[in-house]
Amino acid sequence: MGLIRFRFINWGIFIFVTVASTLPFAGNGQAPPYPENPGPNIIRPEFDNPAPNSNAPARSTSNARVTCPVTGNWKFSSATDFGYNPESGFFSGGPPYTAMVKITEDGDNLSISNFHQNGSGLGKGQRLGEQITSSIPLRFGNGKLTADIVDRGFKIKGQIAFSDGKPGHSTVTIPFTMERQAPWPRLAANSQLICGGW
Repeated sequence: MGLIRFRFINWGIFIFVTVASTLPFAGNGQAPPYPENPGPNIIRPEFDNPAPNSNAPARSTSNARVTCPVTGNWKFSSATDFGYNPESGFFSGGPPYTAMVKITEDGDNLSISNFHQNGSGLGKGQRLGEQITSSIPLRFGNGKLTADIVDRGFKIKGQIAFSDGKPGHSTVTIPFTMERQAPWPRLAANSQLICGGW
């Protein structure tokens, strides 16, 4: 392998001259073999545990939510209501059903109140990103809500499957939509979120 030198001839014209190398030439022409085990991954302590005034990147400890919060008042709407027969289980039917519900978020856990006149307590559930799941306790059974948060946090769309858990009894699944109602929850002044309605 030789060295390359540039020689200026005229404006913008260069000549490339190869000068012989004084290094010995490897006779076999093969690269050294790649090691089978390159060894342990070495983590420099200043990157793993940086000093407070160093310029090394620190690990993020922020648990700030990067999605729109769902705490607040929501208008629940379904195209049909549901009913219950103690002899046969749940069924769908009746006029469209609406209710004003309140969702309270606490970290990844949430609760839903005021869902139905036959409710028997708070619905308890979880949020994972833009999806929520919750139980909906009723006096004569239980509902399982699964839904997606859509329209930048302005709507929740999903379904509730109702069952009384009795063998041979029918279950019913009701699709629904919830729309956020005022007052809107407050976001921190430095929030980067763009959420529906505020």
